[in-house]
Amino acid sequence: MYHGWRYGVPMPSALPFWTGTATNALRQGNDNLISENAVGLLACEWDGNIGAEVAPELVHQRVEGITPVNHMWQNLFRLPRTLSRLFANKSCGRYRLPSEAMCDFDERVNELARDRSLTVAVWGTLDIGHVNVWVLHPDDEARTARRAAELLERLAEDALNLQGCPVLLGSGMSDVSLYRDALTQSWELALVNKCDPTSCYKPLRAQTTA
Repeated sequence: MYHGWRYGVPMPSALPFWTGTATNALRQGNDNLISENAVGLLACEWDGNIGAEVAPELVHQRVEGITPVNHMWQNLFRLPRTLSRLFANKSCGRYRLPSEAMCDFDERVNELARDRSLTVAVWGTLDIGHVNVWVLHPDDEARTARRAAELLERLAEDALNLQGCPVLLGSGMSDVSLYRDALTQSWELALVNKCDPTSCYKPLRAQTTA
């Protein structure tokens, strides 16, 4: 779906996506909006009339008109509030990735989540490459928060390997979005390995919020 629309004419002006856990949360928070068969969600927006073709095996819904479209976006972007209502504690990470790496990144998220018995919601925008990762805590135990922080740190390494980077916001944290190309990423990794081989200093430590 993404390749057919992203490189077609006209190109959509927005391409937000939600993977499995995020889609399930949207289904719980919005009655009759998400199909029971959906395992992921990609929303596309165009200005004006389009003639985009959708494969018949893909469950989809077409919304037209300013008011219906605005209502749809309001429901979809209610996800953070829905997740916060369902899970009192969470750890949050934010990454920037090329669109072509999203599937590999999501597979890595699922693998790390299974290994640590954690639930992880992933959503973002394909067009600008921003990915939000919320590790949802089943309890308020400190060891759960440590497992979640470790998962997010591992994902930061994976993002670099996939030609992306972590983008963590908050006090004492910086936006490292300028590290987009392979050369600057290799320099950064070399510096970290040389200057901090035991990972005592971690400027990209994940946020944990209650």
